[in-house]
Amino acid sequence: MMTIDVIIPVYKPGNTLKKLIKTLEYQTCQIQKIWLMHTEDGADLSWVQEALIPVEEILIPKDAYDH
Repeated sequence: MMTIDVIIPVYKPGNTLKKLIKTLEYQTCQIQKIWLMHTEDGADLSWVQEALIPVEEILIPKDAYDH
């Protein structure tokens, strides 16, 4: 069976991100890992470790973007 990784760009995450990750847990295509490309905004994403799929956060520092 083929597996995939999912990359999600994240800025000021909220309940929508939680719903998205829950939805991804029940897809027919097996997801190996979810990557969150998260811009540094002070949001706490520690809750993602409760997901059924491994989640990796890649933090993008403020000096790497201009918004």
